[in-house]
Amino acid sequence: MTGGFEQAAVHFLHSYGYLALFVLLALETSMILHFIPSEVIVTVAAATLATDTTQLVLVIAVSTLGATAGSLMLYAFARYGGRRFLDRHPRFFGLNAKRRARLESWFQRPAGESLVFFLRLVPFLRAAVSIPAGLAEMSAYKFTLYSAAGSLIFNAALAYSTYAARTNPDVMAEIHVAIAYATSRWPFFLALALIALVAVYLLYRRRYAYRKAPHLAVRHVLRASAIAALASGVILLAFSLFAPNVTYRAVTRVAVDAGQLAEQYGISGLLFLLAIALGAITLGLVALTVSPFLEKLTQALFRRLRARARKDGSR
Repeated sequence: MTGGFEQAAVHFLHSYGYLALFVLLALETSMILHFIPSEVIVTVAAATLATDTTQLVLVIAVSTLGATAGSLMLYAFARYGGRRFLDRHPRFFGLNAKRRARLESWFQRPAGESLVFFLRLVPFLRAAVSIPAGLAEMSAYKFTLYSAAGSLIFNAALAYSTYAARTNPDVMAEIHVAIAYATSRWPFFLALALIALVAVYLLYRRRYAYRKAPHLAVRHVLRASAIAALASGVILLAFSLFAPNVTYRAVTRVAVDAGQLAEQYGISGLLFLLAIALGAITLGLVALTVSPFLEKLTQALFRRLRARARKDGSR
């Protein structure tokens, strides 16, 4: 069914041009037509309407105006009567009471209103951020400014990349090279993603402690990184000595570029493995060495910032 709506939206764009672009973006950003992503709308519009740089600028401008208008519609709904609707239908926008309260609390912080700008750059959250902004009664002037700025950057990136890919064969060639690079090295990127997810989860679990003592975050991150590097180095060193061939194949499958570089300069497999293992151990020892210094530096910095905040608050 969604595919049918997308085809209808594409036909609407072909038939009515910039008017259709404005209407579709307004409806999508206000979450009336949220099952057709703005990414699809802007990409199709750039592919069909942007025949030169002037038309490209028009696509960016109209899409930004449409997205801003739609965000203001949802903001007004949330600010003037939306709370009662959400209390009755908490799952309508995927915001239960607990999640809604958490989002609202963000907007009470000094830099919380800037979330409107940053979340306009994030797919799936671009439209929903209007709801907590409206519930928190954020300034309409600031909301409009942040929404327009974020939408401008997001839509310009989409429209320009589509226009460049369609009009310049070199860009398409670079895109294919990048895709081939990522595909051939997927184990490396997968390992990085898993490490990042684990780190984010551990930091999230201790977020309340880190707010009270930010230097603890530095300590835990550096020590965890040091332990991981030392453990990886020791394990790799042991496997390199007892099963060098299998270990070399496993390592070069992840570190493709490093393996190709070693082969290019005629470095033996065992020497290559020993270099990586000793390098990891060295990094771990360096992280343990600088950890106390960086921890004290962070502690002093946040003490100064808190003292300044108290001084400004007492005025």
